[in-house]
Amino acid sequence: MPAFIWSNTVQQAEQEALKLGVKSADYQQSLAIANAVNDALDVMVRRGIAAPDYLKVDAHKFPTWARHLQIPSDHLPTAFAFSRRTGKSYLYLNPQATYWSDPAAEAKQQYQIKYWSSDHPHHAIWHELGHLMFFRKASTVYWKNPLLTHPEAAIAAQVSLYAEQSVREFMAETFAALLAGRMLLADVLNLYQQYGGIIP
Repeated sequence: MPAFIWSNTVQQAEQEALKLGVKSADYQQSLAIANAVNDALDVMVRRGIAAPDYLKVDAHKFPTWARHLQIPSDHLPTAFAFSRRTGKSYLYLNPQATYWSDPAAEAKQQYQIKYWSSDHPHHAIWHELGHLMFFRKASTVYWKNPLLTHPEAAIAAQVSLYAEQSVREFMAETFAALLAGRMLLADVLNLYQQYGGIIP
């Protein structure tokens, strides 16, 4: 299949997002973010995975989320959210995140220290979309976000340091690794599928 063609304007990128199945895309003036997200979504859609309902560049939501995670706001490039009020899924994008200035370099660095499960430039996007996939398959477990048992944590450690934090992060990191083409051991895949993970 031909490679995804990046857009020349934000308006064009928003139209491309609609073609990928998104109900609404608001990329503000962030063309680089728009193209990166659309490219990442294109890979998913080609593999039969539905896109989130809404895409939105919005810096205002990230300081609160970052405080909760105890990290600087500019270290949080994107976040999945589900609105119980509207019943819709959202992928929020932080235009102030340092990730967007060089996604390839950031992903390479995070993979080298084993914090992320892949060195793919789309890793941060696919990780958040991994949360969406887990939510769609097992929303009750997603909301509870249980800690991994000791044996499960040992399996998650094969994926990444981030994956060891909880079931939710294990699922997202494994999904991102699979989309990036990483070969994972059977015990990782078994645990991933046990919690409802899909093989993209």
